[in-house]
Amino acid sequence: MWKAFLPEGSDRNHSVVNVFGPNAVDISGVKFPATLLFVGGFDPLQDWQKRYHEGLKKSGKEVHLVEYPNAFHGFYCLPVS
Repeated sequence: MWKAFLPEGSDRNHSVVNVFGPNAVDISGVKFPATLLFVGGFDPLQDWQKRYHEGLKKSGKEVHLVEYPNAFHGFYCLPVS
């Protein structure tokens, strides 16, 4: 999927997908809405999501983290039945 989305020769540190990584640009001056971030405890991407949360906070953005320890990736998109 990375190869289909990113420019040739890029990796996961490209600023589009790793917003607060080594190639990041300063977003502190960008108008940004308040953000509510949900993270599942069984999500293999939870470390990336938590780094995103920290990056938003360090950039002065309003962000709220809600953790669901027994949830998986994308759990909030599934209907409750």
